[in-house]
Amino acid sequence: MALLLTVWLLTLLAVIAGEIMTSGRVKAAAEHNKREDLSALALALAGYQAAVAFLDGDIEKLSIDEEDQLLVYHRGETEPVLAAAKDQPLAGGTFSWSVSDEDGLVNINKATSTQLANLLRQCGMGLGVERDTVIDSILDWRDPKGPHHLNGAEEDYYRGLDPPYSCKDDRFDVVEELLLVKGVRENPRLFHGGEVDGKKLPGLRNLVTPYNDENISRSTPLRPSTAPGDVRKALNLTSPSAPAPLPEHSSYFEIIATGKPAGNAPPRSLRAVVRRDKDAGSRAFTLVYYNDTYIPE
Repeated sequence: MALLLTVWLLTLLAVIAGEIMTSGRVKAAAEHNKREDLSALALALAGYQAAVAFLDGDIEKLSIDEEDQLLVYHRGETEPVLAAAKDQPLAGGTFSWSVSDEDGLVNINKATSTQLANLLRQCGMGLGVERDTVIDSILDWRDPKGPHHLNGAEEDYYRGLDPPYSCKDDRFDVVEELLLVKGVRENPRLFHGGEVDGKKLPGLRNLVTPYNDENISRSTPLRPSTAPGDVRKALNLTSPSAPAPLPEHSSYFEIIATGKPAGNAPPRSLRAVVRRDKDAGSRAFTLVYYNDTYIPE
């Protein structure tokens, strides 16, 4: 009996020791992953700060290249500079950043039905009830007291969903709100973009913005000199022949920054939108959107 008790006691101690060792390894791995994730975020934030510092330069003109990358002309310079940097070394890792012009996108709060139809066509949606549903639902979502459009959706539709939520009846504050709108919520590819029949199609998030309300009117829905190719195709705009001057009023820019720690640690990306203000010759930046869990295309 003493021998059996001893064997059982040793077995119990071995099980407890194994659990402690396993728990310790799991905890150590979790702490290691957390440190790597924070390191990646710190590198991404360094990329964000580098992008803001770049925008703080004395910018005179803007244009884009054939790959829709933003080109910046500094005052007194004849050659443009690409508004991006890749794999900049820092603290054993690297960071990358790129800047694009939000004023080159169509404002979702002021786009007309025709403009929305053309944008959806560029996303691969042809004529039909589905397209009309998306258009009318966008109009219903952003109109405070507007009429119920024929194929749109108001409070009764959204309250009947599971889970239910309300129709905003106000301007879009972030472009991701489109994922709540009838017609887009059922077909998220319209928002994210993707490949259909071997053809890569843009998503609405690549074509529209809610951030340039004070700069854009219904007659001038965007800044043509920095409009991406898909936006120009949708609105039948010709490619700009020359860079356009940066206006004196506020401008909105999107920053995407990615941090890559040393080794095989996964990268981390963030997306931000900043407003560049100019007042009495000095520049100031206001952060209007920030997402540090952004997943790049």
